[in-house]
Amino acid sequence: MKMIVCLLFLLLCACVSKSLPQEPPESPYKKKALVLTLSGQQAMQQQHWMQAKSLFYRSKSAAELADDRYLISSSWYNIAMAHVGAGHQEHALYAFEKAKNHASEVDLMRICLARLLLTKSQDSRWLNDFDSMHKRWRLDIVLSAARLAQQQHLPIAESFYLRVLKEAKADQQGLLYQAQAALGLALIHRKTQTLKARDYAHKSLNLLHQLAQPALNAHVLWLLSRLEENDLRQRDFAQRACLIYLHLKDQQGISTCQKEGVRP
Repeated sequence: MKMIVCLLFLLLCACVSKSLPQEPPESPYKKKALVLTLSGQQAMQQQHWMQAKSLFYRSKSAAELADDRYLISSSWYNIAMAHVGAGHQEHALYAFEKAKNHASEVDLMRICLARLLLTKSQDSRWLNDFDSMHKRWRLDIVLSAARLAQQQHLPIAESFYLRVLKEAKADQQGLLYQAQAALGLALIHRKTQTLKARDYAHKSLNLLHQLAQPALNAHVLWLLSRLEENDLRQRDFAQRACLIYLHLKDQQGISTCQKEGVRP
């Protein structure tokens, strides 16, 4: 259960930090906010949470100088996600509240789902509003809803993940969505349908090999080491995961490897 919660949080952080508009900004402060946000997202991919938080705060300052309310709200959202990754729940919840100011309907749904996932809410009333309109929501929101439904042991999680697999494009962002959805499905089936879980985990791993997501890659490798029946393949997957944890200086991953006696 602890591994599932950790993976759900990592999946949340991997895709819902918000990108700023890609069109040429009118103001140098907007340009600075964009550059800082992209740098913060790269830090998030490497699980450098405090570095990402610092960059997002600087992005917020630039957005405030530009007097752009949307960019300010986006910066607060990204700050919240950096705090989520670092395990700072109270700071994350505060930043989510700040992000709600001037947020669009889409962003408010993102914030709602992220808050519920962070607080491990078992309140499923959100599903009534979401499910009736889920076809209109963007795929990153559907992914967040899938994770929340999975955390609450709701069977609809699988259909949300399958929708992402079906509709995500073949660009970098779409491949990441597919990899995350496949990992979510592997976690759903890992106890009852091992072969199916293994197939989804392999699908996720193959997709991640096309992306710069080493942290997710390591977690999928570790999951495969738990699903694999062959001893040699178990050891291979575990060693590859632990090697990435060492490069990332992921203390939780390194600790897990040590407890399991795995040496990369």
